[in-house]
Amino acid sequence: MKRTKYSGCCNKTPVWKSANSNCSPVRRGPTNPICPICPTGPRGPAGPAGPAGPEGPAGSTGPAGPAGPEGPPGPEGGIDFFGFDQSGEGAVLPIEEETTVLSVTVNADADQSVKVDSVAEVDIIVGLSTTFQYTIEYSLYRDGVLLATLTENNEGDKPAGTVRLFSEIPNLTWIDTPGAGAHTYEVRLTVTGTNILTATVSTRSLNVFSLN
Repeated sequence: MKRTKYSGCCNKTPVWKSANSNCSPVRRGPTNPICPICPTGPRGPAGPAGPAGPEGPAGSTGPAGPAGPEGPPGPEGGIDFFGFDQSGEGAVLPIEEETTVLSVTVNADADQSVKVDSVAEVDIIVGLSTTFQYTIEYSLYRDGVLLATLTENNEGDKPAGTVRLFSEIPNLTWIDTPGAGAHTYEVRLTVTGTNILTATVSTRSLNVFSLN
């Protein structure tokens, strides 16, 4: 039998068929109808609000505001008065005797505060004995009235037959309200003790001033 390779109407191509056979044609089925578009359903209720998001970065600084008005001028400052007494020359201090070494007179107003600064160097020479002791009283007066006193003390032993020099530098700062009028401030020194040969005061100063 003669066979011919055929790729025509058969549902499997290519196929071999006999020369005297025919392929039955394939029939196309009917086309399905197109479905209609369904209508959109109603919107559901809104869900709950989500959590707050993280805080955003800080914004840039705004421009500076205008300058405020200038304030009224303050009270005038400065020194209302200033008086001083000072010396670098030595002066003998009699033992057990109060001695004025500095003095300043100023004029003050009522209720005016006065600042007093003072200092003095005192040199004491002790004698040949093996022991010594001395006391320096440093006193501040206003118009003969004692305002304040500080005391320097020293004592000890030393080799017999020798003399020794001791230097003390007492100083005092004081605030006073003397009242209206002229007032005199003084620094007085008193040296007492045992085995003292001499006592002298050298560099010293007294400043009295008031500020507005």
